[in-house]
Amino acid sequence: METRPPERPELTSRQRLALSVIARYIDDRGIAPTYAEIADALGAASATSAVHLVESLEEKGYVRRTPGRARSLRVIRDSDTPGRDEVIRIPRADIEDADGRIREGVWVDRMLVGGSSSPARCRCIRIGDGGMSPVGIRMGDLVVLEPVDERTLLSGDLAGCLIDDVPVIRRIRRETDGIRLTAAEPSFTTVVIREFGAAIPLLGRPVMLTRRM
Repeated sequence: METRPPERPELTSRQRLALSVIARYIDDRGIAPTYAEIADALGAASATSAVHLVESLEEKGYVRRTPGRARSLRVIRDSDTPGRDEVIRIPRADIEDADGRIREGVWVDRMLVGGSSSPARCRCIRIGDGGMSPVGIRMGDLVVLEPVDERTLLSGDLAGCLIDDVPVIRRIRRETDGIRLTAAEPSFTTVVIREFGAAIPLLGRPVMLTRRM
C-alpha cells in the first residue's frame, strides 16, 4: 500500500467524488480508469476535466501516476481517503446523449441523494432543452431523479419527463382539464396532458443537479 505525506490538504467536494470513483474503479476492476472513463463517470464535458482533477489530487498527495504509462493511476490510501461506499452510480433514464453515445450513468456522492426515499432506484437524465434555464436548470445538465407516483405530484412540483423524446424538467400544474407541464422560459409551449403515459413518460422527481465542468 502506498504511503502518504502527513497532513494532506482537504479536498473539494468534486475532488473527493473523483477520488472515490477512481478508488472504486480500481477495486472493482483491478486497473485504473482512463481520463475519458473518469470524465464519463462524473458527467464531465471532456477528458480534460478529468486530467485537471487528477492533477489536483496528485498535487495534494492522494494519487500517484507513472509518466508515460497508461492506466498507472494509484490511490494513496489512508484513514482520510474516501471509501468506495461514499459514492453511488446513478444509471441513465434517457438512452443517448446528443452525440449518440450510450452512457451507463454518473457517480455521485451518496450523501447528496441521501434524502431520497429510494437512492438505489434513482436515475439521471441529461437535460435536452433550455426550458428551465431561468431557474438554473440548463441544457446539458445532469439531473438525478427519484421514482415518484404521479398521484403524489402536487401543483408547483418539478418533474422529469420526455417531451417529443427529449428529456426535460417541467413544473406541474394541475387544472380541471388535466396536467399542465410548464417551462420557466416563457417562449416554450405549455403541454397539457390527461396523465403521464406512453406519449409523455414520467421519469421521476428531481433530487439533485450536476453540471458539466
